[in-house]
Amino acid sequence: LNKIILTSIIMMIFLSGCSTSFLTPTVKSNVKVDQNVLEQKYRLMNHRATASLSNHYIAYLPVSVSLGNNEDAVDALSNILLRKYRGDLLTDVVVKNKIFISFYWNIFTYEIEAEVWRKKDAL
Repeated sequence: LNKIILTSIIMMIFLSGCSTSFLTPTVKSNVKVDQNVLEQKYRLMNHRATASLSNHYIAYLPVSVSLGNNEDAVDALSNILLRKYRGDLLTDVVVKNKIFISFYWNIFTYEIEAEVWRKKDAL
C-alpha cells in the first residue's frame, strides 16, 4: 500500500509542470513618441502597473474562464490598467503567459506590466 501511495505521489509530481512565455505581441500602435513630448502632455500615473487574469481548469474542464485568446487577454488587461489608474495611454507594455499544469488542476494566467499615463488637462 505504501508503494502505491509513493508511486502515485511521484507520478503526480512528474505529470505537473510550469511555464512562462511572452505572448506574440498585438501591436495597437507603433508610433514612436519622444519622451520629452510625452512628459509635456501626459503625467506618469504608475511606472510599473500590473494586472493579471487567469483561466482555471479541473481535469481539463473549465472552472472559471476569464479570457478567450491572446488578443482578448491584451485588450482586457489593458482596459483593467487604464481604468485602475484612470489613465489614457500605456507605454512599455509587456504581456506574459504563465501556465501551471498538474494532473487535476490547471491554471493559465495572463499578466501585463506597463507604464500608465494620463493627460495633464484631465487631472
